[in-house]
Amino acid sequence: MSDKQGLSTRVFGDLSREPDGRPQSLVWFVVAGLFWVWSAYSLVATGRLSVLILLIGVSFALNGVAESLPVARTRVAYLLRVAAIVSILSLFTLLFV
Repeated sequence: MSDKQGLSTRVFGDLSREPDGRPQSLVWFVVAGLFWVWSAYSLVATGRLSVLILLIGVSFALNGVAESLPVARTRVAYLLRVAAIVSILSLFTLLFV
């Protein structure tokens, strides 16, 4: 196997792994909640909604949903993980372009 195939298998193989279950999903949801609280505080303190912080919280929540799915839903978990990555990458693209 070439290095390029090995890297692809490592990256996408990790994304398509079985969901880790409840303890891992709770961590993702707690972090998402912290980002949403931070976004709400930003709205109250400055009068502006911080979309950046809100979207980061959404991507963490997508990962939490992916980890909380049953093992039979591995493909859906993969798609949710990809959606979380795409949301973060699009956010950074909008920030730096």
